Amino acid sequence: MKKLMRILFIIAPLMLLAQSNKAEKVYTYALQLDTPQEKLWNTLIDFPNFDKWDDSVVDVRCAGALKKKGICQAILATGELFEITITDFVENEGYTLRYKLSSGNVYVKRAIDPSNNTLTETVWYTGISKRTFEKYKGKDYKEIQEKRMLALKEYITD
Repeated sequence: MKKLMRILFIIAPLMLLAQSNKAEKVYTYALQLDTPQEKLWNTLIDFPNFDKWDDSVVDVRCAGALKKKGICQAILATGELFEITITDFVENEGYTLRYKLSSGNVYVKRAIDPSNNTLTETVWYTGISKRTFEKYKGKDYKEIQEKRMLALKEYITD
C-alpha cells in the first residue's frame, strides 16, 4: 500500500500538470476588415463553406443550429475526421471551437470587435500532447494562421 501511495504521490501531480488548461503557447492573428459586421459574422458561422477560405478543411457538418455545446464534424485535407465542440458561442460576437485530439485538444477562438471591425483568431493546445503539437506544428503555425486569415479576408471581400 505504501508503494502505491508513493507512486500516486509522484504521478498524480504530473497528470494534473499535463491536463492543465493553461496554454503555454498561444497563436493570435488579428485582421481589420472593411466588411460589414453582419457579413463577417455570417461568413464565420457558415461552417459548410470553411473550405472556401481554409485549405486545411474539406468539409464541416454540424447537427442542428450553432450553439454552445453544439457538436460538428470536420474532415481535414489530410483525411482526418475530427469531432468539434462549440465551447462558447455569443451571437454576432464570436465562438470557441474545441477539436478533440487523441491526448489533448486544440482550441480555436474567433471574436469580432465591433468598435473597429477587427476579427481576432486565437489558437492554443491543451492536454498531454500540447508540447508535442507546439513543437511540431507550432513553428509553422503562425504562417498557416496568417495564410488562413488572409484567405478569409479575400473570400469576404469578393
